[in-house]
Amino acid sequence: NTPLPTVVFIHGGGWVGGDLDTHDTACRMIAVQSSWNVVAVDYRLCPEHPFPSPLDDVESVAAALRDGSVPGVDGTRLALLGDSAGGHLAAVAARRARDQALAPYLFQGLIYPVIDAAMTSSSYADNAEGYGLTATGMAFYWDCFAPEVVDRSHSDVSPAQARDLAGLPPAFVLTCEYDPLRDEGESYAAMLADAGVPVVAVRVVGMIHSFFRLPASFDASRAAISQVSAMLADVAAQPLPRSSS
Repeated sequence: NTPLPTVVFIHGGGWVGGDLDTHDTACRMIAVQSSWNVVAVDYRLCPEHPFPSPLDDVESVAAALRDGSVPGVDGTRLALLGDSAGGHLAAVAARRARDQALAPYLFQGLIYPVIDAAMTSSSYADNAEGYGLTATGMAFYWDCFAPEVVDRSHSDVSPAQARDLAGLPPAFVLTCEYDPLRDEGESYAAMLADAGVPVVAVRVVGMIHSFFRLPASFDASRAAISQVSAMLADVAAQPLPRSSS
């Protein structure tokens, strides 16, 4: 009955799809291997519920965990983990927690995250078609999530627009070779590192988008799950950071 550190897991699916079932196996494996609770957020989906609804739901779940009233959850030891659109929401939630002077997350795991609404990186051209996620598909997802184009210059919508990333939680940023999102994820990892945030950045060679949630199909998925689980276990073994107040 000892309260455990807890991962807030945010599934991918272009903000329009995905659910608790699509990522259940990966979440269970992370829980077993890391000895953390994994709380997966069943956030509202677009286009019926565009920005900021998905983000609001993630932050509401985190707030409920943080207040210490959930049995088995150590509300002082929370982390964020998400893939694709979930990685986007994790990145934004991590920065907003800092800006709102909330207790910091201990870790942010960003698995091939959506980072930049501009969609102009080289990997968009290199991997536009033929590898599952397409450039056309991403344009559709952005239209569903942020239908007002003017919103896309805001850092809560496009994390690449953030100007101050100092003081954010240690990050694990995973990208894959054949993915339109590859370059923006790697660029964000570099932005975090330049801001002094501890970062582990990994590009998985030969893989396509969405592989992380399919451990029954890909050795690389099982390896990535083991890597992020080991990092969480290491984080749990460290003393809590001191408050800046």
